[in-house]
Amino acid sequence: MILKPISLALADVLTKDSVYLPLTAQHKAKLLEHVPAGEETILTITDSVNTEYVRVKNQQGQITLERGVESGVYKFPKGSCVYFEVSVPVVEWLICNYECCKGDCPVQPPLAGGFMLPEGKAGQHYMGTFIFKGDEPMNIGVLGLPDWARAKQYGVSLVISGVPKAKGEYVISTAATNATGEVCVQQGTIKVLDS
Repeated sequence: MILKPISLALADVLTKDSVYLPLTAQHKAKLLEHVPAGEETILTITDSVNTEYVRVKNQQGQITLERGVESGVYKFPKGSCVYFEVSVPVVEWLICNYECCKGDCPVQPPLAGGFMLPEGKAGQHYMGTFIFKGDEPMNIGVLGLPDWARAKQYGVSLVISGVPKAKGEYVISTAATNATGEVCVQQGTIKVLDS
C-alpha cells in the first residue's frame, strides 16, 4: 500500500459504474510512477457535493479502481479533485496492517502488579490502588466505579479515591494496555463499612 501525497484532477466525467480514472496522459504517468506495478493506494475523489474513497491498483501498467471504499459511489464531473489524504479507509488499513515491531517486540506488555483496596468507612476519605507492570506509555481503564469514587492514572498505577456515602461492596475491574496491544485485567472489591 502506497501512503504518500499525490494530487490529480479528472480529465473527463467519472460515471458511477466506471472502473478506470479518466486522467490526462501527464496525470496518468504521474500516478503510474506514484503507484508501481502490483501496488495500490487509496485516494479521495471530491467535487463540491460528494466525496468518494477509491482503491487504485496498478495492474501491469493499467490503473483500475475499486469504487466506494467506506463511502458511497458517485458520478463526478470533469475537473474533480483526486488526491491522497488520511481518510477513514486509510486509517482502517493502517490499524489492520501496521506492524509496530519487526521480530521480537522490545515493549514489555502490561502484567498484573496487584492491588491495595483496604476496607473503607462511610463518610471518611477512601484511597485504593491498582498497579500494573510493563512499559509505558500505558492506558488504564476502569469499570464498576461507584458514583462517590474517582479514578486517576499515575504511570502504571490507577488510584481510586473519594468519600463513600454508605456501607456497601463494589467490584472494580481495571484493564491496562500499551503499544503491544495486549490487555491485562485485574479485578478487586472495595468493602465499605458503617462509620
